[in-house]
Amino acid sequence: MLDALLRAASVMPAPDELPAIWAFYRYYRAGADLLYAVDGARYETPATTFSAAPPPPRWEDAPLHASSYAEAAGDRGVAASGG
Repeated sequence: MLDALLRAASVMPAPDELPAIWAFYRYYRAGADLLYAVDGARYETPATTFSAAPPPPRWEDAPLHASSYAEAAGDRGVAASGG
């Protein structure tokens, strides 16, 4: 199985490196299995991730809505009718 994983990743280790890779993989795989053994962490991201997408807009950053123009104008003492 490890040979297939290495081929899929286009990794071609030297033949003398294979015993060390086999020895490490056993512990690596056991650790990965333990990450998902806890029900609360099963569907969580196991590490901090970066998303290039902008954050969702916040309400306090939104422009004033038509219904709030009169309230905003009233706060400044300006007539809401524009006249």
